[in-house]
Amino acid sequence: MASVRQTDTYDEVVGLLTTGDQARRDGHLDSALDNYRRALDHPCAYHHVDVAQVHDEIHQVLRSLDRYDEAISAKRDAIDAGYRSVLDPEADIAECLLEAGRREEADLLYAKLRARDPEDVWLYNSAGFAYGGIDDDESLRWCLDGIEMAFATGDPDLVVAELKEWATDAWDGLSLPYDHDLLERVEEFVDNWGTGPDAREWPKLESKRLDVCDHCGFDPDEPWDGDDSLHWTREVVPVTSPAARGTPMTMALAWFPATEWNDATERWPDLVDHMPKDHAAYSERIEARLKRLRSVDPGRPLMVAPIYVDDLVDAHGDEAGTAEARAIHAADLARTGKTRKWPPTRNEPCWCGSGRKYKRCCGPTPAAED
Repeated sequence: MASVRQTDTYDEVVGLLTTGDQARRDGHLDSALDNYRRALDHPCAYHHVDVAQVHDEIHQVLRSLDRYDEAISAKRDAIDAGYRSVLDPEADIAECLLEAGRREEADLLYAKLRARDPEDVWLYNSAGFAYGGIDDDESLRWCLDGIEMAFATGDPDLVVAELKEWATDAWDGLSLPYDHDLLERVEEFVDNWGTGPDAREWPKLESKRLDVCDHCGFDPDEPWDGDDSLHWTREVVPVTSPAARGTPMTMALAWFPATEWNDATERWPDLVDHMPKDHAAYSERIEARLKRLRSVDPGRPLMVAPIYVDDLVDAHGDEAGTAEARAIHAADLARTGKTRKWPPTRNEPCWCGSGRKYKRCCGPTPAAED
């Protein structure tokens, strides 16, 4: 019989991850690694948090430390644990190989990934970026092939805009003139994006059956009194292209920054009825919703509206805890220019304030299903 409570073990595991996240934001990467690994070593980690995501966090920290062999190993651990993203996660390994100077291995892996899924526009984007400054000829080849693939597939995530950026960087690096006809085709494609063929469906993962926990007694078939919002397996979901674009009006999604999230959930506990308690997972859920909105209404500009608890209460009083108040407040912030740009480019800081690049933070999060 279990001698500990599930809510206590949840707090232990998430506490380690939260401490690791803070250490990472403060630049104490060794401390972040230690806390992430201690969280994974906890006997209840497998049913409290997304283990695959934690392995990927370790991968990203190790990569920041230029510890590429360990970073590659951590990424493979993440993949084995079920990590998936719209960009094939092995592309991160190929990028690591290039950063480590292991060009031949990187070439072979990129070729393997292209053979596995030649329609993955994100893969061309990864290679176009990764080869930039190392081999601009190779970067340009990937970019040009990726642009043509974007035209052919409808480019459901509108990656072509970044491919154009990497292509111009490569032309500059090679001191070659731009292909202005191609750039005009890209601009025309972006202007009319959403009217092409529907995007194909990305493969899903089968949900993994969780076992009964010997340590705390967790049973997947029985409810418990804690937050079970992190008991899930990452899935890559379909993205569809709509058939028309109207005159767009900016939409801003309300989002509590990390400094506000604990206060907000204490005041309004119903926030975690449909959102993860962990702030990083909550931000990923907002990212997923933004991607879903973009997929069904691609012409509409989207923003993130940071909500501060005291400001929300001052503006809406007793109604501050309602979804309607948050939506009105987000709209007010959009009108006054107090929102954050979404989406950032791959190498810009992520909008969620983690300090990491978008491509290594919320960027790989798949779109929500609804």
